[in-house]
Amino acid sequence: MKAPVTLGLYGLGLAAVFAASFAVGAAVIPAELSETWIQRVEEPTHPSPSDHDGGSLNNHEGTEK
Repeated sequence: MKAPVTLGLYGLGLAAVFAASFAVGAAVIPAELSETWIQRVEEPTHPSPSDHDGGSLNNHEGTEK
């Protein structure tokens, strides 16, 4: 086979695998589980740098130069 045909078939097969995976995931995984996961991801888990050192990543107050 020529390279363009081979690459085209590879791309088509890859798209088919992704589509099948999406369809199986939508059919097998309950919607409530994905909603819970999305809520957990959207909640902040770490404070921002401005919460604990005045917004500077290199806060060297009190150090001698």
